[in-house]
Amino acid sequence: MHEAACSKSHSQAHRDCPTQLAIFPLPIFLLPSGITRLRIFEPRYLTMISTSSDGRGFVIATCDKGTEAQLPKWGARVQVVDFHTDNGVLVIDVQAVHLVSLGDTKRQNDGLLIADVQYLDHWATLEKPAAGGCSLEIQAHQHPSEQMNALVHVLKKIVSQHSLLSNVYQNLYLASPQWVCARFLEILPLSLNEKEKFIEPRALEHIQSFLFTLVLGSEIYN
Repeated sequence: MHEAACSKSHSQAHRDCPTQLAIFPLPIFLLPSGITRLRIFEPRYLTMISTSSDGRGFVIATCDKGTEAQLPKWGARVQVVDFHTDNGVLVIDVQAVHLVSLGDTKRQNDGLLIADVQYLDHWATLEKPAAGGCSLEIQAHQHPSEQMNALVHVLKKIVSQHSLLSNVYQNLYLASPQWVCARFLEILPLSLNEKEKFIEPRALEHIQSFLFTLVLGSEIYN
């Protein structure tokens, strides 16, 4: 997986990041380090993928119905990390690298929307692990709580039982509470309005308490 230079370290503060990006409205909620699979067939989005292959990426603008009628104020800047074709249709895996706010938009001749973007801090942003640093188990020296260990167990079970999740997540960063909480927030069957409550930069403690109650108290995930 290759990331653009602007995601190398948090200290660079998005210095080299593009300030205008193509917009792809979709009913998908994605946080930094999250991965999703997309099928691309519209000509404007095929062009978008081609022009974003230099690492600049594009923005998934999370919309309830995936339309351009009411664009949200924010989205996830993503980069293509894998691709293949399925019966002639381009299938791509994309990974979120930043959350961005969306400003002024313009429409190209092919119908593709381009927006001015500003980069947002978020609790789910992770530093890139060192080589060999992705572990399938909580690291002992971090002393995770019993509740966080239970969340990790549930997440591992969910991923193992869903082939799409296990396919796109070749590495599970279960030693990171941020990573675990972000993946839960993406996959839980909550409304967009409910999920948006947790995108504030300092919402990690809030989302942890929420997940301890919702997930660990639910028979669905036990």
